[in-house]
Amino acid sequence: MQYSMIPLILDSPSRDATEALIAEQISKHHLNELYITRFDPEGKEFSIKQIRELIKATVYAPSEPRLFILYSFDTASIEAQNALLKTLEEHNPYDLFVMEATQPNRLLPTILSRSQVIHAPGRLSKKPAAGEGIEQAFQSKTPPLNHPVFQVTKYENPIEPFDLLIEYVRSRLATNPRASHILREILITRSRVRENNLNPQYALDRVLIFIYKQK
Repeated sequence: MQYSMIPLILDSPSRDATEALIAEQISKHHLNELYITRFDPEGKEFSIKQIRELIKATVYAPSEPRLFILYSFDTASIEAQNALLKTLEEHNPYDLFVMEATQPNRLLPTILSRSQVIHAPGRLSKKPAAGEGIEQAFQSKTPPLNHPVFQVTKYENPIEPFDLLIEYVRSRLATNPRASHILREILITRSRVRENNLNPQYALDRVLIFIYKQK
């Protein structure tokens, strides 16, 4: 029997929806409840301490498949996400990692690229926020740098326009062959704005020009 080595990200709006998706994985991989370990954030975010505890738990490799569940992992700090990255890359083939995320775009691009995203029912059919405005903006003959949708007005949350773009581009993955390439660029830029204090408007304008050039 073969088991997936690919970590899973559950794009889920609620804990009930998450548990339904987890139940599917337990059934699919014939997992024993004794080998299922669950982690909830301590406080407001997933901490580096918890990731270190998880890594210690993976040292011993049993002959049966194990499931490690990380609830609300989109609350994890950048440090915690980076600490988990090596384990995701080099984990035992019997270990399955499942990360719950209400907002998967808050995860590092390096984690997203190494994982399979599973959407809860209805998540993909949800209309993207400000989707119509974004669609109209990209119908312009020039990069939509001055469109209201792409103005950073909330400097306490400068990544909001990036999140709108991510949601919109993800809805086009099945129909636009360039969408995955564009999504990667947005995720990388968003991460740099969040971690390195780049000027968010300047970074957003560069992304818009990049997208425009992909037409």
